[in-house]
Amino acid sequence: LMLAADRLLLQSSIKDQAVKLKSKELDLYERNYGEIGLQSSVLASCAVVAMVELHVPEHVPPFVQMCFNISCILCLAANLNTIASTTTVTVLGSSLALRGPDGSMFRSVEAMNKERRTIFIYFGCGVVFAHFMAIAAAFVKMRPETAIAAACILSLSLYNILSSTRERFNKFWFTDQETIDFSDLWEVGPSARPDQLNRMKIDGVAGGNENSRSNV
Repeated sequence: LMLAADRLLLQSSIKDQAVKLKSKELDLYERNYGEIGLQSSVLASCAVVAMVELHVPEHVPPFVQMCFNISCILCLAANLNTIASTTTVTVLGSSLALRGPDGSMFRSVEAMNKERRTIFIYFGCGVVFAHFMAIAAAFVKMRPETAIAAACILSLSLYNILSSTRERFNKFWFTDQETIDFSDLWEVGPSARPDQLNRMKIDGVAGGNENSRSNV
């Protein structure tokens, strides 16, 4: 009976630690997606204001007017998609993690991680189209020589954003195989082998001893 009780205690302790780690990862995704959604809402508001408030003079060529209107619509659409994606992912993900069946925390975190690429693409398109909108607005409201200078500055800004973003992605990128996986800990149940539980227990004790020596 004592061995069975120790076994159940070890199982519950391992699962509890795994859930706590996944809970921190869930909070990280919620904060990140919330920030992206906030920035997208600002860009979407700018697109709406540009379409409604910006007066297009009659002497502006129709092609410039078309480019301005299309860039505003594209910027608004991309950022609205970003807002919708971040909102649904955070709401549904947190609901699944907290109210779902056993193991829902892991399912929710993995699903939110898979949505990351799509949300980044939507947000990146929103930033690019915002630059196009600003360039078109420059030709609508400014003199030709001033508009050309503004277009060059905005083009350099867009190039710098794209190149620096690629460098940061390459610097911080990691594959799915390199991701820390807690499925081995979570799947520890009544069918687990004694040597598996003992190994986890020994690793936990060894880790505690190392931490105590480092503290000393």
